[in-house]
Amino acid sequence: MSYHILFFGMEYAENEEIVEYGALKVSTHSLTTIEEYHSFIQPSLQTINNFKERTRLTRENLTRAYTFSTIHLSLFELLNDQIWIGYNIDSIHYPRLKKACEYQNLLCPIPRQTIDTRLLWTLDFEEGKDVSLQSLGNHFGIEEQEQHLSIPDCHLNLKVFIRCGGRHILNEFMKEGV
Repeated sequence: MSYHILFFGMEYAENEEIVEYGALKVSTHSLTTIEEYHSFIQPSLQTINNFKERTRLTRENLTRAYTFSTIHLSLFELLNDQIWIGYNIDSIHYPRLKKACEYQNLLCPIPRQTIDTRLLWTLDFEEGKDVSLQSLGNHFGIEEQEQHLSIPDCHLNLKVFIRCGGRHILNEFMKEGV
């Protein structure tokens, strides 16, 4: 089976329900985007009613979106047995994805490997330095995002990954036979 590298992220409502996911399929050779995936996800009615809107992430987007169970199969096929790279992928995104799948009694995709970029950046920068994704983007002179959404976050994460020697990091993972 062939595998890909996926820069992956999700957005959540205040109650931690998933309201959006985005992923970039990235070439292992050039670290360029091959394809983008994105979907708003309709949460519970209570979550929609209490949702604090953000730029481009509105109640209307959520009301019109497909439910998690409806998009699950395409999400599973995209993510299962692939390398996931993301900011807080191990501590936030994967656990919340597992929780959403368990709640609806759905099979959860399992990554071939994860690379949590927040942990990488914490190792690369001095203790106490702000290693939020936006701060790292600013540190490297990458244009500021207008909004906090999954696809722009994935693009920013990819750019920071490249600037922080992502090619070397990826080569190390490939040597390990991932």
